Amino acid sequence: MNPQDLHQIVRVRHELRRRKLVVRGVESVTPRMRRIHFASPDLADFHSPSPDDHIKLFFPRAGDQVMRDFTPRAHDNRGQTLTIDFALHGSGPATEWAANAKVGATLEIGGPKGSQLVPDDFDWYLLMGDESARPPRGAAAPGACP
Repeated sequence: MNPQDLHQIVRVRHELRRRKLVVRGVESVTPRMRRIHFASPDLADFHSPSPDDHIKLFFPRAGDQVMRDFTPRAHDNRGQTLTIDFALHGSGPATEWAANAKVGATLEIGGPKGSQLVPDDFDWYLLMGDESARPPRGAAAPGACP
């Protein structure tokens, strides 16, 4: 590798499209964190290569939709699955939806719009965040952060 290629962050754009997902499982990770597992054939070409990618989730609200950003915890194109962690804090459309999510419920997502790929050629990395940062930390270092 050439020295000028070291530590180069690459930005990648993705095709934007909506995907309709079905809840396949719900688990409580902590009293204030729910992990929801989704499945859909729409996930066969889902692409999220960076641990800090974010997707839009569309929540129904009073005859309309509201959007919130979330980080994918895990995805499997072959299995057509996606996992998202929800911090249950206060109230709001995402918290209310996640607190009441049941197997068979549906939700639409969009994105990710793009990814920022950080190379693995640094000597060390420092990852910090509150409990809402669990998904990207877990994706960045599998097994290192529960």
